[in-house]
Amino acid sequence: MMTEEIIAAIASALAGEFGEGYTVYGEAVEQNLQTPCFFVFCASEGNRIYRPGRYRRDNLFAIQYLPQSREEPRSECESVAERLFLCLELVQLADGPLRGTGMRGEIVDGVLHFFVSYNMFLMVPRKLPLMEILDTDVKTKKG
Repeated sequence: MMTEEIIAAIASALAGEFGEGYTVYGEAVEQNLQTPCFFVFCASEGNRIYRPGRYRRDNLFAIQYLPQSREEPRSECESVAERLFLCLELVQLADGPLRGTGMRGEIVDGVLHFFVSYNMFLMVPRKLPLMEILDTDVKTKKG
C-alpha cells in the first residue's frame, strides 16, 4: 500500500515539473508508447524491525526516461536528470512530505535510469491483550 502511494507521489511530482507533454507510466506498455515518457517502479524494498511496532522501510525507486529526440538523446537525458534531482527531493504524501535520498542517474543506450530512495520509519499499532486483574496480599514486618 505504501509503495503505491509513493509511486503516485513521484508521478505527481513528475507531472508538476514536466507538464502534460510527458506521459508517466507505472506499468510496462507493449503498444502505443508515446515519447517522451517516464516509467516509475519500485526496484527494491527492505524492512527492518527496530522494536515491536516500529519498522524502518527502505524503498529504492527507479525512474526510466525515454527521450523524444533521436538525434541527441544523451543531451536530452542529461537535461531531464538535472530537473529530476530537484523535483524528486521532496514528494508529497497524504501524511506530509517525504525526502528522497541517494539520488543518482545513468544513461544507458539512450535511456536515462534514475534512482532515488524514499526511506521512512513506520509505527504499526499492535493489539496486545489487556492485563487481567491482579490481586496482591502485602504484609509488613514489624521491627
